[in-house]
Amino acid sequence: MKSGLFLHSCALNLSILICNIIYFLQVKAVNTKGHSNYSDDVIAVTKVDRIPEPQHVTFDPSSHTLSVNVGATCLQLLALVEASVDNTDSPTSWRLVERIPIQGGPTATRTEATILSLGWHGNQQASVGRSLGDDEGPGERSAMATHQANPRIRVRLCLHAEHDRCSDYRDADSKY
Repeated sequence: MKSGLFLHSCALNLSILICNIIYFLQVKAVNTKGHSNYSDDVIAVTKVDRIPEPQHVTFDPSSHTLSVNVGATCLQLLALVEASVDNTDSPTSWRLVERIPIQGGPTATRTEATILSLGWHGNQQASVGRSLGDDEGPGERSAMATHQANPRIRVRLCLHAEHDRCSDYRDADSKY
């Protein structure tokens, strides 16, 4: 360090930032000798502490309508809808049947969707023969095939841009 030159570090706390947003920041030094040019952009992404769980989920097997209630959030979310093929809680019994975009907002929202992959024929469900995943991993099967008149449905919310950052599951209440 040269004589007469003192370097000070300072911390800046920014508040009222929106979660999961990319910010481009520039800094400029100002002192009694003048000021510097602005720095190159520094890119910062605000963290998401936790992904909110759906507040309430219902499924009507007669109309195949799923309803997902989500509290106020600034996040762009994706509801991952799973159904149990054998009515157990075994990890291998659950199959992804639908992905539903959830628009965040300043107030609670309710999103409804018809789950066509749970189409019924009499008292049985027919497999639609398509996979909703990009590629199947070990132990995964393509379309869900269950023979239940009232399948167990569960939903979790994930970041729209990062499908591996998700909330806990919420089981759907069934309307008989």
